[in-house]
Order: sequence, then structure tokens, then C-alpha cells
Amino acid sequence: RNFKLLVPASKAGGAPPQLALTLEGQDLELELRKGLPPLEVPRMLVRSEGSSVEATIPDSQLSLSAGRKIQLKGGRITAVVVDDGQPTAEVAFRAAGSLPSFLDLLDREPIAALKGANLPLASIDGKVETQVRVTLPIVSGLSLADLKIESKTRISDGRIKDVVGTHDVTGASFTIDATEKQVDGKGELLLAGVNVKVAGQWLAEPPPEGRPPLLKLTSRLDSAYRVQLGLDLEHMISGELPI
Repeated sequence: RNFKLLVPASKAGGAPPQLALTLEGQDLELELRKGLPPLEVPRMLVRSEGSSVEATIPDSQLSLSAGRKIQLKGGRITAVVVDDGQPTAEVAFRAAGSLPSFLDLLDREPIAALKGANLPLASIDGKVETQVRVTLPIVSGLSLADLKIESKTRISDGRIKDVVGTHDVTGASFTIDATEKQVDGKGELLLAGVNVKVAGQWLAEPPPEGRPPLLKLTSRLDSAYRVQLGLDLEHMISGELPI
């Protein structure tokens, strides 16, 4: 730890002395929110000078059930007291882990974004990489409207067993861009070897005409694809069938 008292060379401007403080911690556990697993932090550096505080966390991880883990890198939390005395903070980090790990986290209270979905995590696999930046006021009782969010997520090598009967999803690849106002996703996957394009959108404030479809799947099925999917339609349809 290091302490430093910054005294102005001249008091003509009336500037008060400022305290500079540096703290280093090791083997910490941070409670992000009640109900969520603690963030395991091998090393953390905190610097405070004047009206600003910055915490840097080079590496950390969340340990979930069934041995699942999410690795976080480049974590940084910056808090500044602005002119009106209201402190604001910016949180930025990169995270990576398996798709079941992220789904496990999203299914937990208080997030509960997948509540009631009953996802078969044992049948799901894939990789997730994400970059997140959140700006927020430091107040109690935060709501989504108080946050400014920027995130970009990449899902690759996604696989789900027995999605439709005995047909598996393989080779799933998606990009998801999210803000506090909307989430946009697009990508593609193979269902029983058939290429399917996927697009979706979520809006915090939908237009008067209603919300867009949460997910839209499109493909073009020729005769070989219809046979792969077990669709006995050849006596009714010839050529490609857009769906």
C-alpha cells in the first residue's frame, strides 16, 4: 500500500489538499450480488486520487455448479464524483467460458433471464467470448433504465443434442450485440446437417405495432434436406422449399 498527500503549491486558487492512495490485494472474493457466486480474484489493484477511484483486476473467475467456470480478464472499475456530487462508475471486462457456464449464470437469481426454460445443460456445448462495458450511477435500487450498456458476444462451436427427435444442432455460430435498449443477434447452425440461418431481436421499448419476433429461423429445403429431416413430402413438393 502507498499513501501520498498532494498539497497545491499555491493556495490562491483555494484548492484543498488531495490524498492519493494505492492498495494491492491478493486472493480476494467479491460478492457481485446476493445469490450469485463470488468473483474469485487472485490479485486486485486499487488507486484513489482526488475524486476518482480505479480498481483493476487482471484475471478472475466465477465458479459455478458441476465444475463450470467463467474466466474474466482485463477487469476495470472506474468511479468518479461528477460536478453535482453524484458518483458514476464504469465497469469493463472480457469474459470467456463454455456455453453451459453462461447459461447456468443467466438462469440464476437474481438474473433469472432464463427462468422456466429448463434448459438441458448436459446436452448443450459450445464456446462463448464476450466484451462488456457498463456505465452506471452509484445509487441503491438501480434499474435497467439507469444503465448504459455496450456488449459484443461471440458464440462458436455450439451443439445441442436431440433438439428435434434424434436430430442434433451442430456448428452453431452467433454474434450478439447488446445495449440497454436492444439486443440483436444473428448467425447460423446445422440441424441434422441442414443449414439454418438464425436472427433475433429484443427491444426494451417495443414500437406500437408490437415486438419483433424474438427468434427467426430460415432455411431452404431441397429434396435431400427433406429426406435428412425425415419429412416425407416428395409426393407433394418438388424443388426447394423455403421455410
